[in-house]
Amino acid sequence: MDRQLIAGVTLGVLLTATVGCMTDGSVEETEPFIEDTNDAPLYNTSTTTTSFPVDTGFGGTADVDPDHWLHITQLGNWSMSPPGGPYNNMTGGLTITEIVDVPEDTAAAPECEVIYTLVGQTYAPNDCAECDWTLIVEFTGTGNEGNCHDPDMPPSDTAPGDGWPMGYSSSLNKVMFDYYGTGVWIPWYNAVKVGDVINIDFSTSIAIEVEDEDE
Repeated sequence: MDRQLIAGVTLGVLLTATVGCMTDGSVEETEPFIEDTNDAPLYNTSTTTTSFPVDTGFGGTADVDPDHWLHITQLGNWSMSPPGGPYNNMTGGLTITEIVDVPEDTAAAPECEVIYTLVGQTYAPNDCAECDWTLIVEFTGTGNEGNCHDPDMPPSDTAPGDGWPMGYSSSLNKVMFDYYGTGVWIPWYNAVKVGDVINIDFSTSIAIEVEDEDE
């Protein structure tokens, strides 16, 4: 299971009709209507096989040329210690931005921008088969988080010891995430290790529906 697929499935549902456009061109968030017709959990715990629900959309045909996009970019780094390993502590940072319609490589003001300080310590269970080592990562974020749409945004303030179980996989060049305690470790960030620093990144673009305020 890939994070890109989860982002497409989840955001495709959550973001339809959640963004309105003001007459001055700015973006205004409006309340979405989401009818929950499936009470099954995201992770199937009744079998030993990992399964996720199929995105059925809204019953319409695929829009292969959508008019509006949400561009999500997440960039950061982990600084590991002690130098040279074996590692048991991490400090770092993460910046998440979201821009509507305008590509993320321009100077446009983001709809959402949150800057996180990260702290990590050894995660004892280490049940990630692909991971070299695992951490409990705690997040402290500042910024306009209320304008962010990604349902998998990290928490803005985690209590000590109550962070996300994450790990580094040198074989996959990924940072892995135990998806909300399901025991399913998903590739969450691209990861490039240079010395004792791991540079992480993730980006995706999701089609959304933008409605005029007067409609």
